Amino acid sequence: MFNPLHWLKEAKVTLALAWPIALAHGTNVMTGVLDTIMVGHTTANQLAYLSLGRGLAYIAITICFGLLSGVMVKVSQANGAKNYQLAGQFWKSGLLLGLSVGLLGAMLAFTVGSIILHTLALSPALIAGAMAFLAVRVCGIPAMVGVYTCTGFLEGIKRPKRVMAVVLCIVAINISINYLLIGGNWGFPALGATGAAVGTTVAEWCSLLIFTTLLRKDKSLAVFELSPFRQSAQLVKERVLELLRFGVPFACSNGLEMGAFATLGLMAGRLGALNSATHEVFWSINLIGFALIIGLSSATAVRVGNAIGAKETTLIRAIVGNSLLIAVLAMSVVSFALFLVPSVVMGLFTSSAVVISMGMGLLPLMALVLLGDTLQFTLMASLRACNDQWKASALQVLGFWVVLVPLAYYLTFQQGWGLKGLMAGWLVGIFCVGVSLGVRFLRVSARLKSGAGGASAATPLLLVDDPLIACQEP
Repeated sequence: MFNPLHWLKEAKVTLALAWPIALAHGTNVMTGVLDTIMVGHTTANQLAYLSLGRGLAYIAITICFGLLSGVMVKVSQANGAKNYQLAGQFWKSGLLLGLSVGLLGAMLAFTVGSIILHTLALSPALIAGAMAFLAVRVCGIPAMVGVYTCTGFLEGIKRPKRVMAVVLCIVAINISINYLLIGGNWGFPALGATGAAVGTTVAEWCSLLIFTTLLRKDKSLAVFELSPFRQSAQLVKERVLELLRFGVPFACSNGLEMGAFATLGLMAGRLGALNSATHEVFWSINLIGFALIIGLSSATAVRVGNAIGAKETTLIRAIVGNSLLIAVLAMSVVSFALFLVPSVVMGLFTSSAVVISMGMGLLPLMALVLLGDTLQFTLMASLRACNDQWKASALQVLGFWVVLVPLAYYLTFQQGWGLKGLMAGWLVGIFCVGVSLGVRFLRVSARLKSGAGGASAATPLLLVDDPLIACQEP
């Protein structure tokens, strides 16, 4: 039976872990939103270049992130089992893997992105602008993946405040470079979207340097044996293979998911620069929703991983159920704002009257998309922490490529709905994914609960006294 008092106490525990993760990751995600805002107040064409180039870069980035997604989960499980040396090994091996796949991803993103842009029936100006952005943006991918590995480790050991502190400093660097190069202030060249790519790339390499130095020099982390960095080739191979076994299905899911969203961006590009610019505003709104939900989803994944490591699998449904309720309540507030003040929302991102007018009528659809994305993202993180990658990823891929993309294409081009058709396909597809992942989670959590290894079925839902939660960052 639902107990409001227990739910509030349980929510407090999850939020205590979630808010610094949300602020750190959210601030990081917000740099992309700020890029959109700062570029959007130049010209609609520059915003279109940003949209096309960034969409192609994000495919490689999310695939790399998927390959390294096991770092946070493996570290949280090792930390829950008090095997601190193992947790440190996953960070060191993960960092080597991350830099390697990041470099490969950067080369592939530029090569494949160039082929895609030149194959589609886009205007020469759109192709040239997108390629100029992409050429600079891919240079930061290895650093971005390395940073993702570092933040995954810190979140897995429940030290998210360190992530927050570093990210806040890096955002300041990014904004400063954007100010100088996007509009050409203080005598610097006005590079538009390409200037935003320079700011992001420089900030990412600075971030990686700070994180690796912090982790190796912080004496409070000595128990994890992060320094010296050297470890045997055999040990590196074993940990890398573990991470790849965990991450490959999630990388496939990530890549195909972002590929679906990039396809939506390319569809918008085929409709013209103004439609592409409007779609970029919608994508940035979605990133704001992601920034709000990433902390809660990460905190949920960490707590589920800790519960599995401590053999307290009867608590998993309570953890995820509470997180879903918090997530839907939080996103409902954001969605309501899109209904209430659409002109204000669009005006934040662009000064183009045409783009503002085009976007205002579609914001209600975007509000519903945010709710569906909240559902699917939280459930996907929970299933990942339950080591259920393959089937969960398959459900996600099917929803995007069997429902979302074909429906969006049909409504946009075959039915002549334009950008409205693209948004309608996005909405239906994202809810199909969320519902299917919800059914999958109920089955996986039931199986884990039945094999709880002696855990009492009467284990209370209230987790405030769980000793794992007492390990909060001082």
